[in-house]
Amino acid sequence: MSESTFSRGQRLDLRVVKEAEFPDKVVYFVLEDRQKRRFLLPAVHYREYGLQPDKEVTAVVDHINCNGRIFIEPDHPRFAPGKLAKFVLKHLYTSSSGYYPAVVMDDTGAEYPLVFDRGSKPPTGRLLLPIRTVSKGQAYPEWPSAPASLVPTPEFPVFCCCEEKFLLDNGQWYYLMHYADVPALVKASWYPWFKPEPGTRVECLLYGNKSGTWRAEPVNPDYPFGSRRALTIVKAYAVDDLMRGLKKWADVVDEHGQSHTVMVGSVQRYSEGQVCFFRVSGYKRGRVVWEEE
Repeated sequence: MSESTFSRGQRLDLRVVKEAEFPDKVVYFVLEDRQKRRFLLPAVHYREYGLQPDKEVTAVVDHINCNGRIFIEPDHPRFAPGKLAKFVLKHLYTSSSGYYPAVVMDDTGAEYPLVFDRGSKPPTGRLLLPIRTVSKGQAYPEWPSAPASLVPTPEFPVFCCCEEKFLLDNGQWYYLMHYADVPALVKASWYPWFKPEPGTRVECLLYGNKSGTWRAEPVNPDYPFGSRRALTIVKAYAVDDLMRGLKKWADVVDEHGQSHTVMVGSVQRYSEGQVCFFRVSGYKRGRVVWEEE
């Protein structure tokens, strides 16, 4: 829902009304407050919350987007931001520079990859870690190698040192990178072209992540940051997302035959077969992010 009277961080007492599939083909929990104002929660993220009709729920206003849509985060049944939680140290590695990549596990068996700082080797067995935040039903324990405040991240590519490759949560391989004494993990499966040798310096974009440190996105050599490309329009269309509002997209193909999707300002500006220039503005989980010129 959209209401200008709400503010980020505001706590709400809500009641679950129902679970239903909406026209955007997404199943939502519908909740309402005492003034009968209604809110939506994508059900896929909150199955373990035990949400049933007439259940009372406390939630926080997590975000209000540019369309005025309200995003709420209900209280997690086990975790609370800023509070300590118990974890078990499942795997612990030592990198060549002294960082400790690790996997910790909560009491349900859910795994979380994180990195302990140099000179701070954790004890084996049970650990107490602060919960940084909860988002879309997922708790994020704060990395012991992350500073207490948010790390300011550069808005341009920088060179990160690549260390070894480690087998972390759910059998996934990660590269450990670090820049300015702050580590970041790169999930190998998102970057099939990325195969650096340990000790090499790799050009990356850095983004703040929900554990308080960085997400590193290696610069794709086929799509350098800031480069301008001629892309062929396949189709342009609008999607009415109940949570985010009306979004406009263009499906495009580049000179290598690779498909991409670009967020655009106007669908009417584009037609099938039209060749237009777009610029590489970043990367997300290995995908190229484009912007209009």
